[in-house]
Amino acid sequence: MSSYLGRGIDQIDNISTLDNLSFNGSSTTFNLTQNSVAFTPVSADALQIQIDGIVQSGNYTVANATVSFDFTPASGSVCNSVKHFGVGLLSQPSDGSVNMAQLGASGTKSSSTFLRGDNTFATPTDTNTVYTHPNHSGEVTSTADGATVITDNIVDEANLKVSNSPVNGYMLTSQSGASGGMTWASAPSSTLVKIATVNQVGDASFVELQNCFNSTYQSYLVVIRRFTPSTSGEGLRMRLMTSTNTPVNSSNYRYASRYFNHDGGSASNTGTGQSSWVIANPVGSAEANGGASSSMWFNVGTNNNSDSSGRFNGTISFSDGNGKQLTGYIGGYYNTSYGSTASTGLEWFATNGNVARLQATCYGVIL
Repeated sequence: MSSYLGRGIDQIDNISTLDNLSFNGSSTTFNLTQNSVAFTPVSADALQIQIDGIVQSGNYTVANATVSFDFTPASGSVCNSVKHFGVGLLSQPSDGSVNMAQLGASGTKSSSTFLRGDNTFATPTDTNTVYTHPNHSGEVTSTADGATVITDNIVDEANLKVSNSPVNGYMLTSQSGASGGMTWASAPSSTLVKIATVNQVGDASFVELQNCFNSTYQSYLVVIRRFTPSTSGEGLRMRLMTSTNTPVNSSNYRYASRYFNHDGGSASNTGTGQSSWVIANPVGSAEANGGASSSMWFNVGTNNNSDSSGRFNGTISFSDGNGKQLTGYIGGYYNTSYGSTASTGLEWFATNGNVARLQATCYGVIL
């Protein structure tokens, strides 16, 4: 063994003191621990082991957390100390050892200053560390950091991204290839607008299409499909309704129709001073035969009190229940002015018995 001469170990920083080794006179390899926890040195050169007052040098190796001597320490030998010298010995300060004196920074250290890159303590220019988002007003508003919201009733023509300039009377249409996906285009010269519909399946005394006539339109298209009576051979009848959804039963209905059947025969239905219009008669109850279907054009004096409360003409097709298919022309009017009887809807019913099925739709016509 050789002795160590040099700087005293108490003059060296970055030193870890490990647990002393215990010798049994037979082992050459021993565990390295610090406070009974395995300790792995960075290398053999980072260790300084003192046995019987002699610092060991060049006579041991380390592997992970063990040290192996190239001699067998006697059982009576005493391990005086095991020191570990950390990385950056004498050049890297220990954790938590650098204070203001070591920094040598200028300026005043306080809770309101920070250390700049030039080693000077300085006060931030903006001491307001809490940012408050301003409220937006106008067409787009926001509160604090909340989401922005477009004000109601504010988006006008100038805000829209449309591919062309508007023209009075034009309407906005979707065009996927246009800028913004929208284009102003001329409105169709005549358009149907669906107003109301009803679909009755199952026996009913009557079927109503309420509030289908209004002041927006004066002309209407009414389409009925698959009327079938509960009892075969009954007729399909129609009458007006008022704004209180009350049927107009007065004897002021006039109508005329002409049917042609598939074998060349013909028949007519006419009436004046009646309490309803007869649309088809007789109609079979077999649903497989299609019942009665019709398209009727209505004119209602909603904007002219001296005009009729209701006037119509159209076509119809139906099965009579006796194996004959009939097709014909129908028409009628209510012989009272709109000012006397303001009609707002229609009602259908069978001459006798119930309606088994009927679908009806009313369209307003833009002329």
